Amino acid sequence: ALKFFLESLNLAQEIDYQLGIANANGNCGLVYEEQGLYDESLRHHRLALSIFTFTNNQERVATTLNNIGSVHHKLGNYDSAFRYMEKSSNIREAIGDYYGESESLNNLG
Repeated sequence: ALKFFLESLNLAQEIDYQLGIANANGNCGLVYEEQGLYDESLRHHRLALSIFTFTNNQERVATTLNNIGSVHHKLGNYDSAFRYMEKSSNIREAIGDYYGESESLNNLG
C-alpha cells in the first residue's frame, strides 16, 4: 500500500494538487504508524495537517489531529495524545460531526 500512496503523493505534487498531497501524506502516515515508524508517521501527518488547516478543511483537520494523537499514544506520550484527541473532538463537535466526535471521545477514554 505504501508504494501506491507514495506514488500518489508524487503525482499530486507534480500537478500541485493540494488535497491529493494532503490525503496521500495522511495515508502514508497511517501506514508508517502500522509499521512502527512513528517519526515518519508524524512527519507525514503534520504535512497533511498543514494543508488541511490552510484549506480550512475542518473535518480532515479533526481526523488528522486524531491520527497524530494515536501515534503519540503509541509512543507513550499520553499528554500529547490527549491534547490532539481533545482538539479533534472539539472540532468535530463544532462542525456537527457526531460520528467523528464519538470516535475521538472513545479514543480519549
